[in-house]
Amino acid sequence: MKAMLIAAASLLVVSAAAAVPIEPQPRGVEADAPIIVRFDTHKMGIDHRTYEKVERYVTASSLFERATSHIWGLEGEVDLALHPKLGKADEAIAALKAMIPPDNGIYWTTVTDRR
Repeated sequence: MKAMLIAAASLLVVSAAAAVPIEPQPRGVEADAPIIVRFDTHKMGIDHRTYEKVERYVTASSLFERATSHIWGLEGEVDLALHPKLGKADEAIAALKAMIPPDNGIYWTTVTDRR
């Protein structure tokens, strides 16, 4: 029983260490990272459902070393600047792109590989 508790506690520590928070940056600080996820809009506000899905993925994933958010628009437009761990960028980009719905003329969410 004691061994099981130690193993469970170790798993919690590893899981907590894998998560990365998204650090908000002050307005005017431009996103600069190997991966940029841009949430853009045309007079309707951003696609909050997709933003929340991407945010949950980034904060729970073990693929990233650092993540920052950069609000740049008047309607909530924001860029997520993501720094993947070494060798994990392709996997992260593929997963992020799979979360992005097709362009519907109202929301424009894009994933840019800037490596």
